[in-house]
Amino acid sequence: DEVGNGNPHGPQDTHNFTLLLQELRSQLDAQGSADRKHYLLTADTPSGPEKVSHIEVGPVSRIVDWMNVMTFDFNGPWETTGPTESQSNLFPDPFDPAPRPTRSKPYPDNGEISVAEVVANYLAHGASPRKIAISIPF
Repeated sequence: DEVGNGNPHGPQDTHNFTLLLQELRSQLDAQGSADRKHYLLTADTPSGPEKVSHIEVGPVSRIVDWMNVMTFDFNGPWETTGPTESQSNLFPDPFDPAPRPTRSKPYPDNGEISVAEVVANYLAHGASPRKIAISIPF
């Protein structure tokens, strides 16, 4: 069911995304050479490790000007275990009433997700620290 799965993908799409960005970068650079401009290429990228694993983080960070890492919506009304917590907490909250064990790796044992853990995961996957922009809720 493609509609219910968010953004369905096949195994080839991880590399295809990198190839798409590389082609866009090449075309933008060619146009920039012609009109003496630099055209920005950015990508909004996910926080969850299960989603990050579908991106070639190191190669993508070398292609784009920066990645807008979507470090928000960590908690919300969809949770059934109680009150919602921070939308975009900087560090893990040991008192989070709704730990998510499915997210326990590479995040702490209680499954709590945080901006610090997301950024550390991107760095571990080869992202350039200069290419990470964190997106926060407003």
